[in-house]
Amino acid sequence: MTHGAWTLLAYAAVAVVSWSRVELEDHTTAQVLAGAVVGGAVAAGTFALVR
Repeated sequence: MTHGAWTLLAYAAVAVVSWSRVELEDHTTAQVLAGAVVGGAVAAGTFALVR
């Protein structure tokens, strides 16, 4: 799998959604950061298995 400029849009989407979750007070900053870290770890693990 290759990652190009489209990947940057995914990062931007994560940032916008994360900000909105905190701004709407649906989650705390710590919850959003933990979710981003866990999501990144799961994605990295998945891509490592596919490779």
